[in-house]
Amino acid sequence: MALSRFVAAAALFCLLPAGTARADPFRITAGTLDFVPGPGEFNISGPDFSLAFGETGSDEFGLPGLAIETADPAGQTLPVSGHILFDAIALFTLANGSLAERVERILFDVTFTGAAAPTTVGGCPDVLFGTLSHFECAFATSPFAMTGQMSVVGSSGAQLLQREVAGVGIATVGFVEPGRGGRAPFAEYRFEEAAPTPEPGTLLLVLSGALAVSLRFRRAAGHRALFLD
Repeated sequence: MALSRFVAAAALFCLLPAGTARADPFRITAGTLDFVPGPGEFNISGPDFSLAFGETGSDEFGLPGLAIETADPAGQTLPVSGHILFDAIALFTLANGSLAERVERILFDVTFTGAAAPTTVGGCPDVLFGTLSHFECAFATSPFAMTGQMSVVGSSGAQLLQREVAGVGIATVGFVEPGRGGRAPFAEYRFEEAAPTPEPGTLLLVLSGALAVSLRFRRAAGHRALFLD
């Protein structure tokens, strides 16, 4: 079922007009993308848009490309990376402006990158299971970065918007009941505001200040040495 939905979403991407995405991406600075057995829920937002009450279109986990799906539950590390193409329904809102018609669905073609992290075996993490923490999970957490493309399709089937998307945060991936033959994978990507990158002028100012302090300490040390001699 999941594979057929993947093929359908891929076909839709191929049919959408090319070249309408702008160079500056929508930044995702808050919310989560969840992938679990059955449709996954999500709420994500950024300065330019928000997607609320979202649900991925898959009826089972089986989203081709997410590395945790085929990982070894008994492995010493678990991967957070993968390339995923999926469709979703959600309440879509633009921070400035509106769309010409009602949104029917949103298509995502995104890549997650991040280092594999050490596996922990124990109660399932609260981020996904809360009151189900009495189950045993094999899971791992690691920072991730996501890049890709989001296409918004209207009720008429027309593409209303296409933008590059990007975000960073902490991923939690794993398996439920791995020691009892279970292979129910899960993955949550929790987005956070990216740390600001210092401007070149700011870096130069900091370096100049550090150099001045270093020279002052050296001169003071030289003076003390002369005095002691």
